[in-house]
Amino acid sequence: MRNTSEASRSAYGRLTSAIASLSAPSGSSNPGRSDSWNSDSAVERLLVNALIVGGIAGIFMLDVFRPLGFVVWMLYLLPLWLSVRLAQRRPSSVGLVGLTSVILVVAGFWLEPSGKSPWTSSANRATGIIVIGLNTVLLQRLMRQRETILRNEEELRDFVEGASVGLHWVGLDGTILWANQAALNLLGYAAEEYIEHSIREFHADLDIADDLVQRLGKGETLYNYEARLRCKSGVIRHVSIAANASWRGKRFSHSRCFIRDISAQKEAEVLHARLAAIVTHSGDAIVSFAPDGVIDTWNKAAERLLWWTEMESIGRPESMFVPDDRLPESRELIRTVLLGQPVREFDTQRKRKNGSLVDVSITMSPVLVENRLLSICEIIHDNTKRKTNERALREANKELEAFSYSVSHDLRAPLRSINGFAKILAEDFGPSLPPEAKRHLHVIQKGAGRMGELIDDLLEFSRLSRSALDRQAVDVERVIREVWGELRRQDQVQSAELVVGDLPKCLADRKLIKQVWVNLLSNALKYSRPRREPRIEIGWRDDEQQPGNVVYWIRDNGVGFDQQYVSKLFGVFQRLHRTEDFEGTGVGLALVHRIVQRHGGRVWAEGRLEEGATFYFTLERIYELDGANQHLGLVGRGQ
Repeated sequence: MRNTSEASRSAYGRLTSAIASLSAPSGSSNPGRSDSWNSDSAVERLLVNALIVGGIAGIFMLDVFRPLGFVVWMLYLLPLWLSVRLAQRRPSSVGLVGLTSVILVVAGFWLEPSGKSPWTSSANRATGIIVIGLNTVLLQRLMRQRETILRNEEELRDFVEGASVGLHWVGLDGTILWANQAALNLLGYAAEEYIEHSIREFHADLDIADDLVQRLGKGETLYNYEARLRCKSGVIRHVSIAANASWRGKRFSHSRCFIRDISAQKEAEVLHARLAAIVTHSGDAIVSFAPDGVIDTWNKAAERLLWWTEMESIGRPESMFVPDDRLPESRELIRTVLLGQPVREFDTQRKRKNGSLVDVSITMSPVLVENRLLSICEIIHDNTKRKTNERALREANKELEAFSYSVSHDLRAPLRSINGFAKILAEDFGPSLPPEAKRHLHVIQKGAGRMGELIDDLLEFSRLSRSALDRQAVDVERVIREVWGELRRQDQVQSAELVVGDLPKCLADRKLIKQVWVNLLSNALKYSRPRREPRIEIGWRDDEQQPGNVVYWIRDNGVGFDQQYVSKLFGVFQRLHRTEDFEGTGVGLALVHRIVQRHGGRVWAEGRLEEGATFYFTLERIYELDGANQHLGLVGRGQ
């Protein structure tokens, strides 16, 4: 940063010196500094005036000692005056004027008063020719220098006007006296909207504007003075100002200000500060290292996780926190990143300062600056809790399997005994039993049967909750047709009408999604059974909450339910109707909720008593593509 500031000051200083005498009020220059152009102009004026005075003095002297008469004296003075005047307007005429002057001097022989010595006249004429010749030569050289200076001045003026750095002159009261096109373009103003206006009109911070004018008025030179300027569009630009004062003698003339837009730099600084804050306060360890593996960033979370401090880590190879047996894996991951492919949530291990290992999940990505790889960033997430939870979950699953085995075998045996003895009693002693005893025996058999159903449903719920998902593209419409056919063969369909629209495919486990439709269709059939003409409709719509998902729905015209109890629908063994009215254990909809939830979807229901019910669930949608990789439109969308 220091080198950049020094380079900026040096560049601004050179440019300031180069254009010190341009365009602004004349005669401005810094005290104690020689200005080559002003010096050349002064020398030019001095020599021209010296030639005129010398020429006139020489002619007067000749006229005093050797009088030639008024007419001849005018013939000497007129060429000198013409030479100076014409040469200032057209330097190429100097030679012509000099030749004319010589001819006029020679013509003076015939205008000379009579009685003068021929030798005196010849000496006078020779002296005049020599003086005029010297005048001519000197004036030609001066005019050539002047032409060069004017040409260089014009070129430099064009350079300043077309410079990419904004320049403007500011008076003692803060009025802008002149500005180049870059300054106008920077803020978006026209010249008449900017020049002759106070800088206070364009500074977003008036105290900064006042301080700037005050310091320049004292003759201070400013470098990298930061300010905020307001553009015509209202946008605020951050600028860096380099300025110095221009003096006329010992009096302040104006200040020269060079404006550089640093808005992008400020935005980068803000972004850098935000990223630095994120890195510093992140709960995950963040480490970055150069392509050769040398660590250059190590945040506080890395210190807490791996126990090395930042001072101990910076400059060391990244292999210091990689276990020896994981080094080939780490090198392969780095090669993957160097090929432009980020690594996301890769489970591995990292080594702490004391040599112990910690389970982590890492994400690696390249850090690019102008498409050039600067470093590799590795975000390390501590997986200790997750691994502990996974181990606990595995233990819980083992216990659940043991419980399921116990339920399947240990609880079924007593149920089989109850059912068996109840059946024996009914067969052997049924005719002799009193009616009340027969009723009790029937209740025992029915309760044992229901207990068996509950055990079966509970085991099914446990099995589906633990089974792995085999995600694939599922043709939902075909699955529904299969389920409907199976229900028809089981004589559950009766006279119900099924209306199915063209349904999009989804990404799911086909076996589990089939179970969802078995439960939903069975549920719809069961609760629409009291209707004379049961009707079931199935359709879909786009998921507005989760774009990319599809909402499937199934609607029946059954008995419905009270919406205030909807939260109980998807609970295990929860029922909104009496068992005497509708059979079931209250596990079917709980299974639907569990399966959809495992797929990352949502389930909900709407209903009104005696007006039917509608069940909704969401799944990830699969889009079919044509040969040109365009999505095919789906027809028959449900309402």
